[in-house]
Amino acid sequence: VFAFRDGVEHPILQVGDILISYDNQPITTYNDLRQVYQSDKIADVKFLRVQDGQFVVMKGQLENTDDIGFIELVELVE
Repeated sequence: VFAFRDGVEHPILQVGDILISYDNQPITTYNDLRQVYQSDKIADVKFLRVQDGQFVVMKGQLENTDDIGFIELVELVE
């Protein structure tokens, strides 16, 4: 999650969370999310959140909204 429109506080997601599953579909790329994301659907999600320096798997129901901004993370290999 990159940002929320107009600084809206989301009830489940926080800036920095990493979606790993949406509506029981694995998400490994931004394109995966674009293929399944529907702004008018409620979906089960799993996401990673950093807590105390560790990644923790979190779960919730995401009531979709167009107020969430996503960005793809890629690993740079030199």
